[in-house]
Amino acid sequence: SDSASDSVVVIVPDHVGPLDDSAWVAYAQRNGLSYHSQWEEVVWSGNRQEYYKKTFPQIPSEPFPNRNPEGHLSFTCCQYPDSGVHTLTHVDGLSSLETVGGSLAFTFSSSLRDISGLANLRRVENNLGFFRTKVTSLAPLQNLEFVGGRLELTQIPLTNLNGLEGLKEVGELRAYIDANNPAYGASLNNIDGLKNLERAGYIGLQGTSITHVDALSNLTEITMPTEGYRGIDLSDNQYLASIEGLRNLTHVIGAIKLINVPNIVDLSPLNNIAYMEPNRLHIDKSFSSRGSRVGYKRISPDAWLCQPENSDVFFVPSNPRAVRNYATQADVCG
Repeated sequence: SDSASDSVVVIVPDHVGPLDDSAWVAYAQRNGLSYHSQWEEVVWSGNRQEYYKKTFPQIPSEPFPNRNPEGHLSFTCCQYPDSGVHTLTHVDGLSSLETVGGSLAFTFSSSLRDISGLANLRRVENNLGFFRTKVTSLAPLQNLEFVGGRLELTQIPLTNLNGLEGLKEVGELRAYIDANNPAYGASLNNIDGLKNLERAGYIGLQGTSITHVDALSNLTEITMPTEGYRGIDLSDNQYLASIEGLRNLTHVIGAIKLINVPNIVDLSPLNNIAYMEPNRLHIDKSFSSRGSRVGYKRISPDAWLCQPENSDVFFVPSNPRAVRNYATQADVCG
């Protein structure tokens, strides 16, 4: 497989009987890699000092021997960070995967472009991560419904999140594509693939080229328990001009961060928030200076966020010199 497209043929695995593991056993032995006897876990990588020395070739195309492994599957298969050694180009052998009880991660896989082998994946109980790969389409993840930990999309050349339309729940979504670094190709400008997301604990969309977050309109709460960040972070999005997609939010456990988003002039989508923890609402002080711009709207004075007893919701940094960079209740309400 050379590339993934938005048109995906789902490979339906054979559910009858055990899967033959001979190809995977031979591969592991040939490359000096350890493996679990029941293939409940695979962690194939070198440590940080070994990245320049230890790598392994393309994984088998034969079906992975366990459809529902309970442990972690981790493939750190190219040298660190971008050595030019290309080993993993596709994951066709993972077409048997339906659920992963731990995490599934692809790290420093600088030649991985095609993830069509993940077309049957429905649930990942812990983390699902792609870090410094060349994946340009998430279309093969069309059957993914649940990620209990992090869905991490870091420094990869995605332009959209199409393919995640089946995702209903995610603990943490971290999409840091790095729009300012041309080494990672085109930057994320469309998150419509999240339009069916119903539950989340954290959404981090930083350093992208998105202009709106309308796809998040089904979210009424960001309260799902996580082991890391909580809330929603839309900082460092230079082109973000609307947060209308947050209008249905009522409860947020964690922070809302709107820092370095110079084109946001309407904060009224925050009117319906009825609960946040103290010191968790981060808004640029500069918002209050945008009053002459078309569409400028402050948070309604009737909103929960604007009641005097809730003024402590607004973030106050511990560094006194940084206080002037953050909006107070008086700056954005009224």
